[in-house]
Amino acid sequence: AVTLEQFCQQNNIEHIDFLKVDSEGAEYDMFAKMSEQMLSRIQKIAIEHHERFVHRDHAEISNKLKANGFTVLELPDHFIFAGKV
Repeated sequence: AVTLEQFCQQNNIEHIDFLKVDSEGAEYDMFAKMSEQMLSRIQKIAIEHHERFVHRDHAEISNKLKANGFTVLELPDHFIFAGKV
């Protein structure tokens, strides 16, 4: 497996308009390890989070996104939508 940052570097991707994440619980580590620089390249994100399986709080992801300039909308049924204005 490779990180999103490694994938973007290997494929010369400098900007992501829309990122959809459904990684069956791995989203927590994915965003915890994601750098501010990587987040600055992303405009919009849709995430299906799986806190009930990994016993973590989706606020971990939401708070990191907010701290990096995203407006965050948390929806029922385990979805987070985030974007930059």
